[in-house]
Amino acid sequence: MISNFTLQELESELEAITCDRSSHSGPITKRKLKNGSIHNFKQCQRCGEPIGSAIKITDDEIIFKQGFISEFDSEISERYEARRMEIFERIQAEKKSIQPKLTTIDRSKSEKEIRFERINEEICNIFASINDIETARFVESKVLEQLRSHINIYESYDAVKIFSSESEVELWLINFLSKDFEIFSQVYGKHVVEDAGVKIDCLIYPKPHLISAGFVEAYIGVEVKFFHPNTKFCRRSSRAWWQTISYLDCVFDVNGVNVKPKFGLLFSNLSFDGEIDYLKRYFGVYDNDVIMWWAYKHLANHANVGSLEIKGNPQKNSGWRMRFAGSDYFSVSEWNGIRSYSTPQEAIVNKVRIGNF
Repeated sequence: MISNFTLQELESELEAITCDRSSHSGPITKRKLKNGSIHNFKQCQRCGEPIGSAIKITDDEIIFKQGFISEFDSEISERYEARRMEIFERIQAEKKSIQPKLTTIDRSKSEKEIRFERINEEICNIFASINDIETARFVESKVLEQLRSHINIYESYDAVKIFSSESEVELWLINFLSKDFEIFSQVYGKHVVEDAGVKIDCLIYPKPHLISAGFVEAYIGVEVKFFHPNTKFCRRSSRAWWQTISYLDCVFDVNGVNVKPKFGLLFSNLSFDGEIDYLKRYFGVYDNDVIMWWAYKHLANHANVGSLEIKGNPQKNSGWRMRFAGSDYFSVSEWNGIRSYSTPQEAIVNKVRIGNF
C-alpha cells in the first residue's frame, strides 16, 4: 500500500513539470509544415509547443540570427507528454491502492450503527481523495443518483405534499390573500401586440392597510400552478414562468376597466417553505431540475416577474413575501397575532429592463 505522502509527492511532481502555457519561452526555430512550407516559430523548450504565430522573415531578430536558427524539435513534446503520462498513471495506480480503514467493531453498538459508521467512513475517504470542486460535485451527483435508484423519492414526496391539483392551490391562495388584497379570479384579457385572448388566474389589488405601509397601489398578476417533480417538471415549470411573463404585455377587463399588471408573480405548491425544502434535500443542489428552477427565477426577475412565497406551510405559517430572484420587494410577518410589514423595495418593481439595462 502506498502512503498519502508518496501520492502527494507524485502530484507535486506532475504539477512541477506541467508547462504553464501563459509563460512559454524558447528560441526561434525553423519548422516544416505539412504542406512543405518552412516557417519560423519560437518553440517552448519545456513542452515543445510552438509559441504564437509564425515570425516574418523580415523581423530584425530573424535577420540577425539568419544561418544560426535550429530546426524545430518535435521530440521535445513527445518526451514531455510521455513523462506526464507516466506520472499520471502512477498517481492513478496509487489512488486505487489506498484502501479505506474499516471501523473497529464496537460490540456495544448495534449492527445498524456499525454499518452506518463504516458507510460514512468510506464516503469520507472517497471525498478526501478528491482534488477539485468539479470532481466533488460530480461524485455528489452520482451519489444522489444512486440513492434515487434505491429509494422511490416520488412516492415519499406524495406522502408529504399537501396539494394534488392546481385548483386546490388556487383555492387556498384566494382564501389566504383575502386578508390583504382584493382578489379578482379568472380574469379575461388580451395581448396588446398579438391581440390574442388570454385568461389569468388572479389579479390582486392591495387593501388600504398595505398601501399605508408603502405597498404599490396597482394591480398585480398572479399565475397559479401545481408541479409534481416526476411529471415533466423542467418543461412545465419553464412554461409557467414564461406564461406569467407574457401577462405583463396584456390588458385585463376588471369590472369594465382595462387593467395592466404592474408586475407578475408565480405561485405554486413549491411556494411553501416545507415542500421546496423537502425537494432540495432529496434532489440535491446540483440536480438539473433544481438548477433550472433557480435559473428561471433569475431570468424572470428581469421581466418584473417574481414568486409569491409563504413562510411556513399551508396549516401553519408566519406570513408571506414577494421575492424577485434573491431580493424581497415586500413581506408580511405575523407572530402571536401581531403583524409587521417590511419596507417595500420600490426599485425592484419600478426598474425598466429593456435592451442593455
